[in-house]
Amino acid sequence: MKFPRLKIKDPKESALEDKISSGEAAVGDYIALGYLYLGAGKYDEQLALYEKALKVEATEVQKGVLYYGKGVALYELGRTEEAFVELKRAISLLEDISESAGVLEIKALSELYLTYSEDKAQADKASKGAIEAFTRIIEDFPDFERITNIHLMLERLYFDAGELEEALGVSKKALLLAKTDEERATALLCIADDLRLLEDYDQAKVHYLEALGAASKTKTRLSEIYNGLGHTFEAKGEIVEAIEAYLNALDKTVRLEPGDGDDEEEPMAERHPRVPKGLINYITSIEYRLGKLYEKTGDFRLSVYHYSNALDNINDGAPGYAEAKYSLGKSFFQLKKFIKARESFQDFLATGRAAEEEIEQTTYHLAQIYDHLKEHSLMLEAYELLLNLNPAYFDDAEVLYRLSIAYMHADKKAKAIRELSRIIAGNLETDKRELILYLISNLYFSFNQTADCEKYLLLLEEEYPNSSLSSEIRAYLKIRKREDDDIEL
Repeated sequence: MKFPRLKIKDPKESALEDKISSGEAAVGDYIALGYLYLGAGKYDEQLALYEKALKVEATEVQKGVLYYGKGVALYELGRTEEAFVELKRAISLLEDISESAGVLEIKALSELYLTYSEDKAQADKASKGAIEAFTRIIEDFPDFERITNIHLMLERLYFDAGELEEALGVSKKALLLAKTDEERATALLCIADDLRLLEDYDQAKVHYLEALGAASKTKTRLSEIYNGLGHTFEAKGEIVEAIEAYLNALDKTVRLEPGDGDDEEEPMAERHPRVPKGLINYITSIEYRLGKLYEKTGDFRLSVYHYSNALDNINDGAPGYAEAKYSLGKSFFQLKKFIKARESFQDFLATGRAAEEEIEQTTYHLAQIYDHLKEHSLMLEAYELLLNLNPAYFDDAEVLYRLSIAYMHADKKAKAIRELSRIIAGNLETDKRELILYLISNLYFSFNQTADCEKYLLLLEEEYPNSSLSSEIRAYLKIRKREDDDIEL
């Protein structure tokens, strides 16, 4: 399930392209066209355009804007390290320039992208720099034309840093400054998100619903609002409502008809999307949540459907891949689709990301799967591993019983007797006690250990006087005694 961006050509693009082609364009025209490309997801075109623009005479501020634009395009193309180089150039170039709101904005936005660095020190430094720049704009340029958006981006930084009270305060100020329905919807969404993470779920729900009202007029932020509602309902344990909200979030996501096969992502941090980087990641996260919720309801068919959708967009080894494989395996197991369950569990273990408890649970499921598939040697290995991972299973009658069956298939009868005897000696709870006594007696009979055979047979007859199983062994013992008497004669 991949949703490529549809390329819709803005009429302004053609005019600017013609102007640039004629050689009459100034750097400002390149910048304007680049932003149109960026908004349309045409990152390669925007990158090439700005590289060309850097060869045209430009001011230092314009060069800073161009480096910033290149950095954004490279980042959206997944060329992260190259992007960071360009963004640092923009920051360095604008560092000593007399600060205006516009210059501070470009510096702050460049820092904002650098907060995505895997280098924690670099990310923390960038976050601090972005917060300082956005705060300067708010304090020194309160009438800046994009002041509401500046508040929203500052809120995002506090939100990502876990400073939720600060984030909430800023988002409330943004709401007061909002002049359009889109700004109002976004501010309400931010307030709701902050309240949700502060675990004020009732007020979060109120603000999400208010945000829906504002967003319905512009058709923006609807998916993100429903997604937030889904998380809120899920946190409150309202699973049916959470599922409905997440499904609405998917439905309201920009799903464009496949065109050129690109897998392009939601652009630009300055648009302040409440989504993980990229539309595909966002959709994947919702699909995974739906899988979890349907698993809780016991609708494993739908949990498999949504986990599979999530995995369609996750590369092997990527964050979330292991968890999705594990969850998918559990759902397949519940559906008794054992071959697919085995494959999912084996893929999960192969990631090397399984926690001890998950390894234990996966091993337990695999042992049962091998049992169902009659792969007895693998079943034996799995049950032995399970007991090594958690000796508490020595008190689980069903595990010991299944292990004894695996030993019998491997013709390891003495070990089978050992495990079955643990169940009887420990008086472990089981509905198979009659059968277990029979098996122990029968195994001793096969070893020609008549005394031990008689011991468990008498116990079987005492506890289950009408058992046909005891009659069977008693008959075998009589035949053997007669044969032994004949030999003596």
